Amino acid sequence: LSCRTAGDVYVLLKSSDFVLHDLLHPWEGVPEDVHQEGSNEYLNLSRLLTVEITNPQPMSPQPFRDREKIEYNLVLRKWCKLQKGMEFRCFVGNHKLVAISQRDHTQHYPYLFQDRYRLRDDILEFFYQYILNIFNSGQSPDYVFDCYIDSSRNVWVVDFNVWGTRTDALLYQWKELVKLKKKFEEDIAPNTPVESKQDDDDDNSYNEEQELLPEIRLVTDDNVHHDPLASYRAPIDTVDLAGGESFSAFMAMCEQPSALVDESSSDDN
Repeated sequence: LSCRTAGDVYVLLKSSDFVLHDLLHPWEGVPEDVHQEGSNEYLNLSRLLTVEITNPQPMSPQPFRDREKIEYNLVLRKWCKLQKGMEFRCFVGNHKLVAISQRDHTQHYPYLFQDRYRLRDDILEFFYQYILNIFNSGQSPDYVFDCYIDSSRNVWVVDFNVWGTRTDALLYQWKELVKLKKKFEEDIAPNTPVESKQDDDDDNSYNEEQELLPEIRLVTDDNVHHDPLASYRAPIDTVDLAGGESFSAFMAMCEQPSALVDESSSDDN
């Protein structure tokens, strides 16, 4: 969203469910201490992934964290009109880039598939040069970051997110990402950029196993894909009206003033 005035910022802060969640439940789903040697950093995530939760309850905050010591900062970012097809979400597990997903996962952009190897290489090179062991001084082994690639093939960081189910896995499932992380931990060879194949007509000659290090997943069909966050992009009243019962109740409410007017007119006569 583009905010042009301070009032726009206030309205956004007051109306955003995501802002409210981050203020009230900042540690929900985050392991107690991923930096402590020997700690089980997958305790919370594994419980969510391996057990079917029919009535999930919010996780309690970790005891070692003191909410009173949190210093909140309001960070304003310059508005840029980005091409949605060139945004990507990258998943980092144990300091290795294990997966890349198209950020706008509800739309099909045909040109992405043709350039997929070049895009993967650009992101990998950027990750090694500007993020690995630099983000949080290298103390966070698992995290998610969003990036954007412009027309000059420059890569830009858009945002950082938590490694866990509270972050949308987009074209992946979190079970897949956990397995990919374990695969990378067992694999001796690190991530290595590969040469772009966009000028090679014989895509079958490409090493498929190497393509998985990391895999870049794109929307490859023109089918309509559901956006789970679509309901957050409209006022809640509008979302409620999308249901038949809510709309009927709304119409009934609109008819009530007309009835009162009709009664008042008949009394005057």
